[in-house]
Amino acid sequence: MSKKHDKDAVRTAEAEMTALHEVFILLSRLERGPVCYIDDAEWSRLVTALEGQEPMRQAFLGLGFLEEPKRECYINLSHVVKINILDCLAGFPQKKRPKLTDAELDKQIEEREASEDTIILRVWMTTGKAVDLYHDIDYQDWVSIRRALEENDQQFIGFTDEDGERVILSVAHIGAIEAFDTHYLSDQDMDHFFGTNGDTTC
Repeated sequence: MSKKHDKDAVRTAEAEMTALHEVFILLSRLERGPVCYIDDAEWSRLVTALEGQEPMRQAFLGLGFLEEPKRECYINLSHVVKINILDCLAGFPQKKRPKLTDAELDKQIEEREASEDTIILRVWMTTGKAVDLYHDIDYQDWVSIRRALEENDQQFIGFTDEDGERVILSVAHIGAIEAFDTHYLSDQDMDHFFGTNGDTTC
């Protein structure tokens, strides 16, 4: 085996590893905010987006979690007070999450669109200290909410909750919103994210 091949193999192995970072988000008027785990690439994107010289046009920033597609989160930048990013396990390298090919991603989206599995929303409103949890949200409602947050073109978002009531929220007062997709969540995931008694945990 040539030295060049050896070096290429080492680079490939290194490229498949990443450090694990724990992110703590403090939101205005709230005692706590979402906690998540990200890899090196998302760390770089997050820091560049927040500390960059160019002003950010969007109000909400989507975070690329290691738990995707199980969990998604959008934070309202106007309500962010502080973000702490810690190196977990003293920077010990972790294996990167396998990247889907375009064909695999298209198949995943197609399968999800065909499913009737619902979404759980956890909403961090800046009008109070409580975190609101909504079950049995239609997936298409979440798709519409996500589009509205990314496009920043609506003052309100809405969805139908588990009781059949239409809930309409002021976008300006949302500190963060998390979506947990039951299509991908296991019982262990449910216990991790929400606790055995249904209480919310980070």
